[in-house]
Amino acid sequence: MLAAAVREHGYPVLIAADGESGLALAQRYLPAAILLDVYLPRIDGWTVARHLKEQSDTQAIPVHFLTCVEDSQRALDMGAVGFLTKPISPAQLDGVFRTIETALARAVRRVLVVEDDADQAGSLLALLSERDVLVQLAASGATALTLLESERYDCMVLDLGLGDMSGLDVLRRIQDMERASSIPVIVHAGRAPGGSEQLELDRYADRFLLKGSASPERLRAEVAQFLHRVDGPAATAAPPAAPVPSGAALPAAAPGLAGIEVLLVDDDMRNVFSLASLLSAYGARTVEAENGQVALAQLAAHPAVKLVLMDIMMPEMDGYAAMRQIRANPAWRALPIVAMTAQAMAGDRERCLAAGASDYLSKPIDSAALLAMLQGLLDAAP
Repeated sequence: MLAAAVREHGYPVLIAADGESGLALAQRYLPAAILLDVYLPRIDGWTVARHLKEQSDTQAIPVHFLTCVEDSQRALDMGAVGFLTKPISPAQLDGVFRTIETALARAVRRVLVVEDDADQAGSLLALLSERDVLVQLAASGATALTLLESERYDCMVLDLGLGDMSGLDVLRRIQDMERASSIPVIVHAGRAPGGSEQLELDRYADRFLLKGSASPERLRAEVAQFLHRVDGPAATAAPPAAPVPSGAALPAAAPGLAGIEVLLVDDDMRNVFSLASLLSAYGARTVEAENGQVALAQLAAHPAVKLVLMDIMMPEMDGYAAMRQIRANPAWRALPIVAMTAQAMAGDRERCLAAGASDYLSKPIDSAALLAMLQGLLDAAP
């Protein structure tokens, strides 16, 4: 029942039936949060919680007790974010997830920047530092490996051309590190990789950005996407699921979508597939573009497009620039555009609207909210 509730709230789930297994899974996968019973085989929940708080790599994980005992003060004294006694109602479970999300939003995230150019490193430090983000710099591959052995990081930004070893050497070495093997990696390099390098980067890195061609804002948004997502390192390699409903039922029909053409602009084809599948179920036809430049060409080639779903973080031309160019064309000034970006950065909505978006949704996309928004924009269109 708990696993089903976790999935309904849009999160991947790991399950442990005893205290020892729970600790082992927590140490291996460093989940975003833990729901913990007290009466467990082998070692009880109190002992599990104490071990979690004693270890540096698990002490910041929010723990919420769900149990039969009446000892909420003991749980809170141990650093738990919440405590509920069984039986637990669906409304109480919704409150558990709100508590966890609040705790996650307050958590300090740690970024390791591996860059041997002092000016570049200083710029990245200024770019990525925020109130809840701690950025640590490593000027060499060896320093980075030492830090990764001893500290826990939520994301790494890695240059390929380091002085003592290549960035690929760093990536190969961390595959054997239990603590660091699942860290999300954004390669931020001064040159495009060769064929064999590209194959290895596809295997080891989550993103590749070329210095100079990708805007600093895109790098910042890519880092934020990894720092503030609610799935944990265990889900790094999993493909994104279809847009996640918030619990509201999807409409049986959306008459305004039937037969219309929608432009989907996103460089992750898995997201495009999910959105296209959703829209086609309501009779819409879709046109696809992997970046802003292609989106402009697709709009010119498909004048029947009535809606645009625009991702923000894309190569070559990001969503902000694409929306500004769309609005600069008189033929497209009234075209409804929904901006989509990671649920991470304060002020995202305002920046999207200033760039020309009609409305804004954060990822993971709520299917019911998206359909309602599209219906409203179509109804209001001239």
